[in-house]
Amino acid sequence: MAAEEDDSFRILVATDNHLGYAEKHPERGNDSFQSFEEVLELAVEHNVDFILLGGDLFHENKPSRHCQVRCMDLLRKYTFGDRPVHFNILSDPAVNFPHTKQVNFLDPNLNVAIPVFSIHGNHDDPAGLGLLCALEMLSSAGLINYFGRVSDLNEVKISPILMEKGATKLALYGLSSVKDERLHRLFVENKVKMLRPKESLTEWFNLMTVHQNHAKRGPSNYLPESFLDPFLDLIIWGHEHDCIKEPWHSHQNFHILQPGSSVATSLTPGEAIEKCAFLLQVNSRHQFKIDPLPLKTVRPFLFEEVVLSEYNIEEEVHRIKRKMEPTKEESAWDLMMKARGIGGTKGRGRGRGGKDGDATSQAQNKDNPVEVFIEHRVKELLKGAKKLLTGHPRQPILPLVRVRVYYSNEAEIFNVSRFGFKFENLVANTEDLVSFVREKTVKDTDGGRPSSPGLRENLISVDDVNSTVEGLVEEIFRTNALPGCEMHLLTERGMSAAVSAYVQKEDKHAVSTMIDYQVQRMQEYLLSLDKDYDDPKELEADILAFRAERNAAANFQREEDEILEALQLSSQAENGSTADQDSDSDIETIDDDSDKDFSSSSRGRGARGRGSRGSRGGSRGTTSQASRARGSRGRARKCLV
Repeated sequence: MAAEEDDSFRILVATDNHLGYAEKHPERGNDSFQSFEEVLELAVEHNVDFILLGGDLFHENKPSRHCQVRCMDLLRKYTFGDRPVHFNILSDPAVNFPHTKQVNFLDPNLNVAIPVFSIHGNHDDPAGLGLLCALEMLSSAGLINYFGRVSDLNEVKISPILMEKGATKLALYGLSSVKDERLHRLFVENKVKMLRPKESLTEWFNLMTVHQNHAKRGPSNYLPESFLDPFLDLIIWGHEHDCIKEPWHSHQNFHILQPGSSVATSLTPGEAIEKCAFLLQVNSRHQFKIDPLPLKTVRPFLFEEVVLSEYNIEEEVHRIKRKMEPTKEESAWDLMMKARGIGGTKGRGRGRGGKDGDATSQAQNKDNPVEVFIEHRVKELLKGAKKLLTGHPRQPILPLVRVRVYYSNEAEIFNVSRFGFKFENLVANTEDLVSFVREKTVKDTDGGRPSSPGLRENLISVDDVNSTVEGLVEEIFRTNALPGCEMHLLTERGMSAAVSAYVQKEDKHAVSTMIDYQVQRMQEYLLSLDKDYDDPKELEADILAFRAERNAAANFQREEDEILEALQLSSQAENGSTADQDSDSDIETIDDDSDKDFSSSSRGRGARGRGSRGSRGGSRGTTSQASRARGSRGRARKCLV
C-alpha cells in the first residue's frame, strides 16, 4: 500500500490566476498576487510532484514589468529548491516544449523542486513581434514548462507529455487557447488529432487541460465535449471562472474538473462562489482522487440582484425610515462606520463631509427613493461580510460588493459614483458598487401589451452577454451601416479582427494596417483582370464580386490566413514604432493610465461576462513519431502515432 502511494502522482491544479488584474487599483492591486502565492504555498504544503496551470496566468498578453517580476519572484521562491523530482519524462522535450527544447527540472543549471506546467489562455496569448507570449519569457528563464501551443492552424496535432513515476504512467495533453470559431471549424473538418503512445495504450492515465468556452455562447463559439476523444480520463477545463468543486462525468466517458479562477475579475454571480485550488492524485490502477483546497486569501465578495418591479419602493422606503430609530443593530453599524472614518450613518463622500455633505446626500435620497432603498440593501448585505473572513493574515478585509439593479424606468437610476462614496472605507469597489440593467419587457400573450414579469429568464444583463467582441463588431459592420456607407473594399471579418486587436491588445496600428492590407489586395486583384475601366459601374461590380468571393464560406480559411498575416504586420509595425522610445516611459505615465486596469473589468470571466479573444499560433515545433534516445536518463523514448 505504501509503495502504491509512493507511485501516485500528486498534482496541484489551478487555472485563471490573472496576475496583474487591477494592479493599479489602490485597494485591489495586490489581490491576484496574494491568491497566486497561496496556490504555490499549497503546492509546497501538500508535497506535490508538479503544478498544472490551465491558462490565463497573466491578465494581459503584455503584462507590466511589475507584474512579471512579482510572478518570477514567487515562482523562484516556492518552486526552486533541493528537493528531488520523483518522476521521469519519457516523451521528446523538443516536441513538447518547442521553445526551450527541454523540461526545466532536467536543466543542470537549475534546482527545480516543483515543476510548473502551463498552457496559455485567451488573456496571455501570443502577440507582437515573433508572436511570443509572456509564458515563453518564463519558460526561457527556466521557471515554468510552457506546452500546448498550437503552431499550425491548418492542422492541429496534440502530442502528450509522457510521465512515469514508479508503476504510474501519465500522459498529459495540453491545448492552449485558440479562437473558438476557428477551433470549432478545425474539429468539424477533422483536422485536430491527438497522438497516443504506441505501446501499452491501456497503461496510461490520459489527462488533458484546455482553455476554451465550455458553455455554449453561439453555434460555434465554444468547445463541445463531444469533440474530445473518449479515451481521455480527466479534463481540466480552464477559462470558466465559476469554481465547480466536484468533477462530473461526461457523456464522452471522461470526467471534467472546472477549477475556476483564483481572483474575481468581474463582479458576477459565478465569481462569488468559493474559490479553490485542487489536489489531484493519480495511481497506477487508473484511479484518481480530487480534493478541493479552498483559498483563504481571496477577497470577500457579496453579490445581490434586485428587480425593482417586484417591490413597492414607496412602501419599502417608508418601512426603512420607520426602522431608523436607534437599535442595537443600527448602533453596531454606526460603530463600524465610525471605525472606518465615515462618521455614523452620514454619507461623507470623497472630498465631502460635515453637515453640508450630509444635507446634500439627504436631499438627493429624498428625490430618488430607489437610492434610499438600494443603500439599505447594501448595508444589509455588508452585515454578511464577516462570515466570509477566513482569519488568514493576508486576506483583504474590505469586501467586493455588487448589487445588480434591474429597472424599467429611467427615473429610477441614480449616480453610481456618488452613491459609492457613501461606502468609502467599507467596500473595495466604490466606483462600481451598483450596476443598472434594463429589465426586458415581453408581450403579454392575451392582450398584446408589454409587461415586466421580473423573471430571471426574461432579464437582460450586460454581464451575461454571450457574444464575443469580434462577433459584435462584425455584426455592427454588417447590419448597422448607414445607407450609402456600406463597406465595398473592406471585409467585415477583417475589420472586426482589427478593431478587437486595437481594443484588447492595444495594437494602435491594427486598423490602419488592416485597411492598407485589404486595399492592396483589392488593387492586386483589379490589376490581375487587366481591364480598362471606362465605366465606373463595371469597376464597382468587380470590386463587389471580389469582396463577395472573399466572404464566401468556401474561402473562410484563406480569409482567416490573410487576417492573421495582416495582424502580424501590424505587430511588427507596433514594435518598430516603439523601438527607440525610452523603456521606462510606462513609469512616467502611470498616473495617466491609472484607471485602465480596473475600469474594464468586463475582460474578466465571471458567470458569463467577458469577451473572447482568440490566440495566435507561431512557433514551428514539429510532432515526432520516431523513437528517440532519452539522453542523460538513458531510457528509450516512447513512440507516438
